[in-house]
Amino acid sequence: MPEPSRTDAGATLSKKQEFPAAGTGDFASR
Repeated sequence: MPEPSRTDAGATLSKKQEFPAAGTGDFASR
């Protein structure tokens, strides 16, 4: 497991790529 920050960023990017609409909406809503 690399740095937590790096993992978080990677996970967020992956999620956004997998669910761009859902991810963007979720982030924008919050």
